[in-house]
Amino acid sequence: MRLGKNKIIQIIVAIIGAMGFIIGTWLMIRANQSTKTFIYLINTETRENIPGEVYIDGDKNPTTIDPEIDTSITLKRGSHTIYARSAGYHPKEITFDRGQNPISINMDQIAVITTGPAPLSLVGWNVWNGLKLTEGAIDNEITVNGTFEDAAGFNSITVNTVLRGKTLILYFSNTQASNFSLKRMVKLTYNRGDILLYPTNVSFLHGEYLPEEDTPPDKGIEFVIPDDFDGKLGFVFYDAVITDLKITAYYK
Repeated sequence: MRLGKNKIIQIIVAIIGAMGFIIGTWLMIRANQSTKTFIYLINTETRENIPGEVYIDGDKNPTTIDPEIDTSITLKRGSHTIYARSAGYHPKEITFDRGQNPISINMDQIAVITTGPAPLSLVGWNVWNGLKLTEGAIDNEITVNGTFEDAAGFNSITVNTVLRGKTLILYFSNTQASNFSLKRMVKLTYNRGDILLYPTNVSFLHGEYLPEEDTPPDKGIEFVIPDDFDGKLGFVFYDAVITDLKITAYYK
């Protein structure tokens, strides 16, 4: 049976329409496909991996970059913008295409010109077990509040590893306003294993904790940061009612 001219045209149009639908659907699926992309923050001078945070396409929730593991992000096709930051480094924003994998962002350290100890920022540290931190007038000063019967504290995994081999200096004030069980004020830990960090110029109370007392303004509590420091530093309290405890941090 021979088909009429109009029928043939209808069949061709239907075939073209079906092909267009299939191609459109394929393009839509391809555009929405996501790919795992690895991202690293690199010290421009030393070329070592450093900790930090990245914000993808203006997202307010950052992705934490851990130099000890391969951190990946999931991206759709197209162009993306990443804003990267790390303590002690200038922030950087880059635009890239998803096809780039891995992504290495070179971070330039902030030059610190000082004749004395440099401030160590305590802004943006993570709290746990209900502790509350209030930022002070300067980045290296915080006020701590909280009530708990077991352990609580705050830490950061993005402390600049430039601290390796340097001395951390802490000052505590207004300690009399708080109630520390057995006068145990706080202990410091470092690295992923939460290793106890020992002071060099004061004695521990009960084996691990600094005693409850204000620090003289001319003599801070000093800790030598080990050469294998990986960027994690933590403060741990135990069984206390903390009221407006002020902590100020420096390093030299």
